[in-house]
Amino acid sequence: MRNISIFFLLLSFLVACGCSKEKVPAVVGNWELSDIIYTKAAQIGTCPVDVSLTFRKDGSFEMKQIVGEGLPKTYAGTWAIAGDILSGTYDDGSAWGASYSYSVEGDILTLVPLNVPAPETYLYTRLSD
Repeated sequence: MRNISIFFLLLSFLVACGCSKEKVPAVVGNWELSDIIYTKAAQIGTCPVDVSLTFRKDGSFEMKQIVGEGLPKTYAGTWAIAGDILSGTYDDGSAWGASYSYSVEGDILTLVPLNVPAPETYLYTRLSD
């Protein structure tokens, strides 16, 4: 009887340890554009740009964008990660204009578009998970 009790205790311990949480990609959460670093001569003009991004665990995203005093535009779709490359598709089926090399350090998400001559670097600050 004692061996059976030890066996079930050991089995329950192994089952509890074997259940690991699925790793959540670091981009999941709410982000707000905090800076753009230009590596080429580019002129946006005098209009401020306000962009917020939400990456969800289910692979969906939502982006809200306001340029100057204009009305907000909302874009949605799906995102995916392969290595350190972030890419996505809008709800209408069109691909993002570029895929991005990404990194997350603390509360800063850095996105650099790939296959774009002299790309800008976009910095986003985490608002929440």
